[in-house]
Amino acid sequence: MIDLSKYAPSTWPPHLAPIGEGFQKEPFKTWWLRNRQELQHLDKRICEQWIYRHWGYTDFDFLELERLSYKSIFLSAQEIVYSVAYDRGVTLTPETDRHVFERSAAGIPIAPATAFQRLNTWDYPIITLEAAGGYIGRRASSLEPSLVLIEGHQRFRYLTSLVHHYDAPEGPHEVFVLKTDQTL
Repeated sequence: MIDLSKYAPSTWPPHLAPIGEGFQKEPFKTWWLRNRQELQHLDKRICEQWIYRHWGYTDFDFLELERLSYKSIFLSAQEIVYSVAYDRGVTLTPETDRHVFERSAAGIPIAPATAFQRLNTWDYPIITLEAAGGYIGRRASSLEPSLVLIEGHQRFRYLTSLVHHYDAPEGPHEVFVLKTDQTL
């Protein structure tokens, strides 16, 4: 059982932080050249989408990077929706999420919808944490083995809306599964 219900401080080494903020933030390529040796045990896409892009903005920076391993699995849309736990403050509203993602204020689809329309899957796999004995979350809990969503909330919400409307590309869709030997 993994307990994710309490706030835990970041364990990420400060020297891995991207240099700069916003439009002044160093490009991923530069960051990766500087840090790839230390993070070589993780897929480059995990490092880009989660560690680099969400530095300082993830609820999961208490996970010790050096203790993580990963595997890449392929699941159907239905398997993803029913096996990935979404423990965020935002309530999933598949009835309206599809409209939100496909018709932004500017009249163009938001990135997850664009990727699904172009590729029939997401452009970057979602990142999950293996909870083999279940988990206790801030908003939900389960005694069942599951995967807890770490990164890819918009992609997951959009896929959920497509499944709800019986219009999801079946897949298979790639999913990253992180595992840790850290006591949580």
